[in-house]
Amino acid sequence: MSNSVDSEKTKLAIDELMKTPEGQALADKIRNKLKDLNTQFKELSPEDREKFTKDFQEKFSETFQDVKESIKARMDQNPDYASAEEEREIPINNFRVAPEPNYFFFLIAFIIVLVIFGFFGYKLYKSIMEKELKKDKKSKKELKKEKKLNSPPASPRSKKEK
Repeated sequence: MSNSVDSEKTKLAIDELMKTPEGQALADKIRNKLKDLNTQFKELSPEDREKFTKDFQEKFSETFQDVKESIKARMDQNPDYASAEEEREIPINNFRVAPEPNYFFFLIAFIIVLVIFGFFGYKLYKSIMEKELKKDKKSKKELKKEKKLNSPPASPRSKKEK
């Protein structure tokens, strides 16, 4: 638990440091050094790359410890970090207690919109199909009328036979 509290304090201190001009200058300096190292690393042979990687890891861990110690010293000097830490939620097992953005409500709203569109789409489809059926019935009736008008008059015998 103490380690996670320390990491939160470290994050707060880094955030505060990055807000200052000297922190931004330090970040730019580190970024430029990393770019130079990257170009040098690309030019090395595979054996030299392994040696360089090991040396870099050792130096980086030493430098990181120095930075971490300076941040802790800065936190000890500034009591505002402690009060800011109390306001933040304390992580448990490196997981935040605060819930992540909950998309459940967005999902429910999206489903409701889909249901509404589905309902009106169904109604529209049903309406169009009814109109087509009416149109088909009307055209069939008209065809029957035309057939009756165009057909020769029925003889009296044919009426009796029916």
